[in-house]
Amino acid sequence: MYPLFAALLIFAAPQPAAAHALPVQTEYHAFPEAPSSTPMISKEALESAPLSTTTIERMVKNAQQKYNLDDSFYRTLRCESAGFKNIQSQVQSATGPGGKEDSWGVAQIYLPAHQTITRAEALNPHFAVEWAAEQFAAGKAYLWTCYRLLFE
Repeated sequence: MYPLFAALLIFAAPQPAAAHALPVQTEYHAFPEAPSSTPMISKEALESAPLSTTTIERMVKNAQQKYNLDDSFYRTLRCESAGFKNIQSQVQSATGPGGKEDSWGVAQIYLPAHQTITRAEALNPHFAVEWAAEQFAAGKAYLWTCYRLLFE
């Protein structure tokens, strides 16, 4: 008969990871019945991973609901980011990096006007969507060109 609380540790040979794979930390739990493993992905890995436009779109909808914003928030960010793309602005500018406006990320945060925000923060969809929703909730939707063009 097996001891009631026998611990079973399983060591798997490392598998080659794909170039785009997220780092995964795995914890192993021992149970009398059978071993199980739960993959744990760190918050840092999740926040630095490239997100699909569908995921970003869901984030925008969630922030819209959280801050009780109307559809202008969703439509503005969709317009600003050319369909929820997490990129530098495509607007030509002689003074911006690479000859383009110094606006970044899904919320197209214009860094010269928001000097406390870093480029890395602007390119982090988790930060950018939350920040933009806070601005909209504070009555500052006018900061976005697409908002002014679509709704004023």
